[in-house]
Amino acid sequence: MNHSEIIKLERIPPQVEYNNVNIVGWGGSGQTYLIRFFKNVLELETNNISGFDGLKHGHFGILKKQKNRYVCIDYEKMKSSVNFYVYTHPVLMIQSHFRRRWQNLQSLRMTGVKQYMPNTLEEYTEIVISEKRDLFMLKSHYESWKNCPNFIPIEIGDISKYTKQLSHLLGVDVSLLQKIKIKPRNSTIDEKNENYNEFYDNIYNQIRKDANKILEKTLVCNS
Repeated sequence: MNHSEIIKLERIPPQVEYNNVNIVGWGGSGQTYLIRFFKNVLELETNNISGFDGLKHGHFGILKKQKNRYVCIDYEKMKSSVNFYVYTHPVLMIQSHFRRRWQNLQSLRMTGVKQYMPNTLEEYTEIVISEKRDLFMLKSHYESWKNCPNFIPIEIGDISKYTKQLSHLLGVDVSLLQKIKIKPRNSTIDEKNENYNEFYDNIYNQIRKDANKILEKTLVCNS
């Protein structure tokens, strides 16, 4: 993690100078909703909602493939952005991708590697249990984005907890951030898949613990 960039973000005044806000992450975590909200309600410049710029779900360091070569994210450019990494419990995110039949596309966007995912969530679950392997490489994706300047990892539910700090950070009225509405998810965690859930619980808990430390440290000076 680039601690110097985190410290730099801590020390900025309440009215932050930045060019735009990037909403990135695994997908299935609220990125699309937040991009629309930040753009339409907060009237902030954001990354492309369809992911055509490669930022929305891409692995940090690899933007996207263009003309048989990979184009990397401009590190210096990211210094002038506030970069929210939005995540959720992996079981919910993966279920969301399979429900919409996006598993192959999302895997490619997140890893930069073309691999053929199982056709069903049941098949995927069996592979995870038998091989103890996360095909979406979620931990690696998160770790890659920790190298990004002004990195703020957050679950969508955290926004209501840190509304005041985030409003100061972004220089927007707190009443606007309070307009965020969190709808019930279509995905649920099936308690019957104990081994599968435990595998992803471990990944989620590691990320959540690390993300909370960064979030508290980054936003504490904006309270």
